[in-house]
Amino acid sequence: MVMKHAVLWCAAMLFAALIPVVHAVAADTSLTPEASAAKMAAEHLMTAKIEWRGPSSSPKPLAGKRIAIVSCCEAADGAARASRAMVEAGKTLGWQVNVLDGRGDPQEQNKALNSAIDAKYDGIVLEFVDTTTVSDGVARALKAKIPLITLGTLRNTPDTIPDVSWDYAKHGEALANYMIWKSNGNVNALILLNTDLYVTRNGQWVGTKNVLTDPKKCKDCKVTVKEWPMANIDTQPGSIATAALQANPKINWGWCFDACMSRVSRALIASGLSSKMRGAGFDCNAESLQLIKTGKSKRCAPPIRANGMRTR
Repeated sequence: MVMKHAVLWCAAMLFAALIPVVHAVAADTSLTPEASAAKMAAEHLMTAKIEWRGPSSSPKPLAGKRIAIVSCCEAADGAARASRAMVEAGKTLGWQVNVLDGRGDPQEQNKALNSAIDAKYDGIVLEFVDTTTVSDGVARALKAKIPLITLGTLRNTPDTIPDVSWDYAKHGEALANYMIWKSNGNVNALILLNTDLYVTRNGQWVGTKNVLTDPKKCKDCKVTVKEWPMANIDTQPGSIATAALQANPKINWGWCFDACMSRVSRALIASGLSSKMRGAGFDCNAESLQLIKTGKSKRCAPPIRANGMRTR
């Protein structure tokens, strides 16, 4: 059962990472009907009022707990940021919180989980780690009665394991609407889809795909999907994007989470293709913001609120 304890909004960063400003739509009066509808949907989220509706008190934390965070991949700053936040929160509580890096490899993630079980931690967080890929470790933890909780997995096996998430599909819809709006319905998108993150494939991507492939919402949208594994984050997204743009110069949008998109940005800048493609990312990572500040990215949308944080 999903309980919305609070409206803790997710900020989706949409940054025109590579395309010159002159390519942006000059005036709202020139928008197509599809782009006008997308603009309205995006602006509705941008201007939504944020209201805390969560609890105003909590039980006194137990002292001296040891918590292990099994991260999907600390090289991806979207995961590393969450790890850092949990470590900081743990210090405030007087807890010992250790991060075990899964390195984008299901075998490494399972090894990290089993290591945490062997070390007899008081609780374990699986951070963007699909429970089905570490099923034997999950079974061991449950048998040992070690509390498990996940961050950003959408589904858990068994479903009694609580998950902290937000509406990732709505998040993806927001991305797509912004893309349609800012390119006046002329979206030719390269989707760099990670093969390991269940939440991206079945969350943001589902939301984006449902909009971009709907002829009523974007009759002229084109989508090309290229897959890559998390273990290759440092090299493959950039090389895929470079090759795709060289083969098809009409591609005008790249789509993936920020840790991927920042690497794509660097690769295209190095290849002299930095005026060819906008980037749509959704984590607001520091490197993406720095690209904007240094002028290597041309535009950043205000935060788009996707939906409430939820726990199961």
